[in-house]
Amino acid sequence: MSQNSELKALLGRLGPVRVISHDLPALQVHLERRRAFPEPATFLSEIRARHRLSQRDFADALGFDVRTLQNWEQGRNTPDRAVLLLAALFDRDPDSVTRMVFEPVAVRAPVPAG
Repeated sequence: MSQNSELKALLGRLGPVRVISHDLPALQVHLERRRAFPEPATFLSEIRARHRLSQRDFADALGFDVRTLQNWEQGRNTPDRAVLLLAALFDRDPDSVTRMVFEPVAVRAPVPAG
């Protein structure tokens, strides 16, 4: 019997009664919800402060214009959810975000004149 059918069978037996949370692990069911973010201006400025970055350096690290970040931090504009997710990832692992935002550029040696 699949996990899905086991869950449906359990729900069928319970009728209108809600599934008790301790039953879910036995069925290997994991509940998740979208991450909630605090007020964006505070969220972004706190991450920036934790990493001791200027607005310019933080904006550069995330791949945004510094004026855009300033507008977000001052509450004039609201960033998209994707921006907040990127900032949260940066907070956990700045190097990974940097590798994703920027790609290495091959630099060729100059050709001698003549």
